[in-house]
Amino acid sequence: MSRLVLCLFFSLSALSGIAQENNAGTDNGYPITITDYRSLIHIGSLDSFDLTEGGTKAASLLVKGITEKTRGYLEEARMVYKEITPKENFGGEYTALAWFNDYLLADESTRAEMISDPFVKAYYDFFGANDYEVLVEYINRKYAFAREAEDKDPDFEFRRRAFLEDFILFNNPRRPEWENTPKILGLLKEVIKEDSHVADIGSGPGFYSYEISKMLGAGGMVYALDTKNEHLEYLLEFINKQGITTIKPVHSQEDDVTLEENSIDVAYMCSLYHIIYGVATEESREAFINSIKRAMKDGALLIIVDNGPVSDSDLPYHGCYIAKELTIAQLQYYGFKLRKYEQIIPQRYYLEFVLDK
Repeated sequence: MSRLVLCLFFSLSALSGIAQENNAGTDNGYPITITDYRSLIHIGSLDSFDLTEGGTKAASLLVKGITEKTRGYLEEARMVYKEITPKENFGGEYTALAWFNDYLLADESTRAEMISDPFVKAYYDFFGANDYEVLVEYINRKYAFAREAEDKDPDFEFRRRAFLEDFILFNNPRRPEWENTPKILGLLKEVIKEDSHVADIGSGPGFYSYEISKMLGAGGMVYALDTKNEHLEYLLEFINKQGITTIKPVHSQEDDVTLEENSIDVAYMCSLYHIIYGVATEESREAFINSIKRAMKDGALLIIVDNGPVSDSDLPYHGCYIAKELTIAQLQYYGFKLRKYEQIIPQRYYLEFVLDK
């Protein structure tokens, strides 16, 4: 189900660098320059990250090491992941699987340190329970090493693999290393106050919801919004176990965030806008954005973190992207004015918008 979405939303006006950001909100619109062969938006494969010979080999060795309890397979898998990750790094998945591989090879004290954070411990417990049953299931589904009984139901197979793939990527303990999460959190701390109400739109299993909740006091709240019940159920179990009262999982719709009017100070969206723009219908996208606008208080912020195209010399962490110029132009159309832009890593950018009602 691979889709290449070619964007037609651009003008012939030429601007470069930060000068483009400074033109957001002008009467003349937001000019976009086409400078090379890359599309302004690319969705790629929605059901799975790419498979390669090296990735398949490493995953096979990891499964053998787990199921046959053989250290030699794990040591070989570690070497393969070290070799291929700088060259491929699809979806950050390699670093997640390598983290489990390293855990299995580590001594007891190192293992305890690796899962000392409760959020990481919950991630490990989910995949590692019952002798790594779910981790092996995921690898078998992803790399087609074995067929599951449920595979007779194609819809279940698609949803189950998509859920596990999102989960292993988004809550990856090594996500801060490849994403530069600390820089993103530093930018969020500049605008999120202790009593802020924040919508984490497309929260998945709660990586940013958890991090944002640490910035809040008793009067603050993170609404973790997602369309997948599996993510929300996992997050609800985690926050109940940890006694966290500043996160509220909310089942949203594809065309509605389902939040009360004038209820949020910050709307945060990470790795989602390329899907909203590239996959959703015009009607669904407009309804979705309008539902965010209704939920925003006067002077509230919309923050978009997403991926842009990179040069051939830079390795994207996965193939999906939308040029920041396109994101800015589209949101300007909906009434948002760019307030801040930061480049996080060569592919990942941070955009901060204000909506004046």
